[in-house]
Amino acid sequence: RLLMLLVLHFPALNISLTPGSDILLGSIPAMATPNRAVLITGLKRSGKDTVFDEALAPRGFRKIALADPVKKVAAAFARDVYGIELTHDMLNGLNGYDREEELRGEDGTRLPLLAGKTFTLRWLLQWVGTNLIRDNVSREVWIDALLRKDLPPRLCVTDVRYPNEATEIKVNLEERGYEVTVLRVIRHGAASSD
Repeated sequence: RLLMLLVLHFPALNISLTPGSDILLGSIPAMATPNRAVLITGLKRSGKDTVFDEALAPRGFRKIALADPVKKVAAAFARDVYGIELTHDMLNGLNGYDREEELRGEDGTRLPLLAGKTFTLRWLLQWVGTNLIRDNVSREVWIDALLRKDLPPRLCVTDVRYPNEATEIKVNLEERGYEVTVLRVIRHGAASSD
C-alpha cells in the first residue's frame, strides 16, 4: 500500500509515495473545461500507474501511454527475432510479472546481451523506444503517435519520460481546448539508473 500526498508545486503537482501506508487521495485540481488531461512523470517503479489506477481512473480518466506503440514494436521484435511471445501482462507488468527479470528463449536459454545489457523486457522497451527509434527517427515520434489518436475528453498519459514530451503534449492539448495538469510522482527510496 502507498501513501499519496498531493502538494502543489508549479508547474506540476508532486505526489509523494511512501511504502507501508494506507492510500490517502488528495484532490486533483478543479478544472474549468470539460476536456481534461493529466500527464504523469516519474522514475521507473515510482507508482505512476498506481496513481492513475487509484486517483484518476475512478474519476473517469482514460489511460493512454506513449509506450503503447513501443510495446507493439518490441513484441514483434521479440517474436520475430527470438521466438518469444510477449503477453499483454508481460508488456504492462501486470499480475506479478516483473519487467526487470531477464528474458529467456523458449527453451530457457539465455538470450544474447541487447546493446551490451542483460536482456530484460524493461530494457527491450527502452532500447526500442529510445535508443532505436527516438534517437534515430525523431525526439517527437511517440508524441506525434499519441496526438494522432482520437483522444477522449478525460485522458491521462501515464509515462511521460522527457521534458520535451511534457511540454509538447501540454501545449498541443491546450491548443485543442484541454486543461492540462502535470504530475510528478516521487517514491521515497526508489532509485533509477535510467
